[in-house]
Amino acid sequence: MKYKKILIFAFFFFILSPLSSKADDLKDIKDIRGDKNYYESLVIDHVGLNYDQTLIMEDDKNILIDENNLLDDLEGKQFIFSSGAGGWWTLVNFEENGNFQGEYIDGDYDLTIVNEFEGKFSIDQKVNSTCYILNLDEAKVTSPTGNKDIKHFDNGEDMPIEFVELAYGFEISQDEPFSFQDKFTLYLPTRSRDEISDPVNEWLNRSTANTMDQYILREYLLVNNSTLYPFRELPKTDKMDWWYR
Repeated sequence: MKYKKILIFAFFFFILSPLSSKADDLKDIKDIRGDKNYYESLVIDHVGLNYDQTLIMEDDKNILIDENNLLDDLEGKQFIFSSGAGGWWTLVNFEENGNFQGEYIDGDYDLTIVNEFEGKFSIDQKVNSTCYILNLDEAKVTSPTGNKDIKHFDNGEDMPIEFVELAYGFEISQDEPFSFQDKFTLYLPTRSRDEISDPVNEWLNRSTANTMDQYILREYLLVNNSTLYPFRELPKTDKMDWWYR
């Protein structure tokens, strides 16, 4: 009887141990997609979505976005360009009708450089159901280039700030004086990663760690057509506050 119990225990251990090892590799769904329904959107995407529209999962509700109101859907969304390491990032907050506010921050131990800017996008053309070309119709730096200031933190620390002209991620070229690039590409959720250029995917792999699906986009992606710098949409749970304001 004793040996029979040992054999039963060993059998169940053998059956369950592979499941346990796989479970250890799984990540909590909220760590990947916040409150959005990742798996449901993936299933719907592969069983036959109406590709005249794009399916986005928001707060566990299926929302079909009318392409004629694409810019309206960007309202309230926040995008980030960052390497995922170091003390720099560029944030873009979309407002109504394609208008946006932006801020570039690069922090060091004794100085932080800041650039604040604003602009307006319009739709230039539709490439396909998951890709649009946008025009940057209006853009300007709004912070006082060349000026210096002091950032006062709640913990009583102060940090010197210098305002620069560079709105990092929006430039035409790194090799020339700063000017705004006028063409961007907007990729929509459900865009295959295979349909995005290698330099953009390399940035995404560096900057998003385990939050980016390796096969398909789950959020919007805005890409500078000149430098190929990508601004990825931040889920609601990951939104950042303006650092300087």
